Amino acid sequence: MNTKNKAIVCILISAFGFSIMNLCVKLSGDLPSIEKSFFRNLVAAIIAFILLYRSKAGFSCKKENLPALILRAVLGTIGIFCNFYALSHMVLSDASMLNKLSPFFTLIFSYIFLKEKLSPFQCIAIVIAFIGSLFIIKPSFDLTATFPALCGFIGGVCAGGAYTCVRYLGIKGEKGPFIVFFFSAFSCLAALPYIIFFFEPMTLQQFLILIHRLGCKFLQYREQYLMPPGHHGITVLNCHDTCHFLYGDVRIGSGCVVLGILDRRAQIADHAPHQSL
Repeated sequence: MNTKNKAIVCILISAFGFSIMNLCVKLSGDLPSIEKSFFRNLVAAIIAFILLYRSKAGFSCKKENLPALILRAVLGTIGIFCNFYALSHMVLSDASMLNKLSPFFTLIFSYIFLKEKLSPFQCIAIVIAFIGSLFIIKPSFDLTATFPALCGFIGGVCAGGAYTCVRYLGIKGEKGPFIVFFFSAFSCLAALPYIIFFFEPMTLQQFLILIHRLGCKFLQYREQYLMPPGHHGITVLNCHDTCHFLYGDVRIGSGCVVLGILDRRAQIADHAPHQSL
């Protein structure tokens, strides 16, 4: 299997992990969004640390790549905080679709900063995506209803910027596991003050859901084992190719939504009062 095919497989595996992770975020209940993201990034940092240690690639970066690493970490942290907030306060399908605006912003940012070409079809798709997002956001003066959707939208923007930074760092030869480790460690440090002062204990059910998320993170970062040292999906494919496969988790997530609806209807039916004949 050549490098490009490996990159495609890696992104699809990561998409599956992301879709299940989003479902777990929703199922974990009323835990604070920052607390959920902290444990998510803590797992990612541990896995990336193990990958770096096993590869003996070291924990240093090229000096000229440091600004891009910091920008990627900042955008990724804002994006994941916003995405987890939207997932906790919106319907799962709506929150996932807003987050999946990220491929369209990746196209825009890659055109502006990486000078990658945009086709007329892609330009039309971007316009349609923005129009579609308005139907989900439903702008109004009621901030209580609109704020979670705006957070989901901002999360998509930041994720698109983060993907573009990852692509740039890949072009500059930065190690994939180190990019993941730097971002995850940065996000954990950003969330740490909130965890110290406002930590909320988890129930047994929430803890079990968190364990399931550990498996999802393993699926996402297992791609590092499939790729040559210093490469992973986004750094190998250009941004245009990456965008096609980033939508894999939308398709998988749609299946999870359908299963969730069916399960919810079954629960309602079980709890509904039975009418006597």
